[in-house]
Amino acid sequence: EVLTKGTKRFIKYDKEFLPPPPFKIEFVERPPATIVENSDLNVKFKITGKKIPKEIYAYVKFQDEEAFNKYSVEMVDNNTYIFTLKNVSKNLEFYIGNKIHRTNTFPVKILRRPYLDDVKIVLNYPKYTNLGTDTITENPGDISVLKGTKIYWEIKPTENTKDVYIVLGNKEYKAKKNKDKFTFSYKILANTTYYIKLLSKDYLTNPDTTKYKIQVIEDQ
Repeated sequence: EVLTKGTKRFIKYDKEFLPPPPFKIEFVERPPATIVENSDLNVKFKITGKKIPKEIYAYVKFQDEEAFNKYSVEMVDNNTYIFTLKNVSKNLEFYIGNKIHRTNTFPVKILRRPYLDDVKIVLNYPKYTNLGTDTITENPGDISVLKGTKIYWEIKPTENTKDVYIVLGNKEYKAKKNKDKFTFSYKILANTTYYIKLLSKDYLTNPDTTKYKIQVIEDQ
């Protein structure tokens, strides 16, 4: 028992005890673990303690960098600071501090929006017209068709896409997935609008949801 106690004291005395830092860094809100690509990273924090440092920085390392780089922070109130990175497009890690004291390192993952890689529209005209089909492969937008024409969409989005929807007027229709493409068809009987909605695996939508017109031409 004596030997055990003595050993414990020896191990304890052999440790290096550092004095507590002269200040604390406290986040006003916990830093985000994820942000949407090309959006801003905003981190707000306060410094408290007996000795407020004259210099404080943010240290950032992007996924393709080997070392942390120093960034300035802005004082917005009495001992309250904000650190902002604009249009972030890469995963990163960061911490706040200086040579005396620093926070833990926080990873931030970028969430990617889905985008359209390619769109093909096939117009299948009514059989009685003997017009067959037309294919639109470049810049499909507004469409004029005979009443009863069946429109076929073939959509190839980016890999992170989970679901694709064709929105006709105020109704949403889910496209069918076939390998790396999504397809949907609909017979047009009246004027309407349409746009293509993409949903990523992180449940983000595509930024461009421009509405286009479908104009029906009555057969004379």
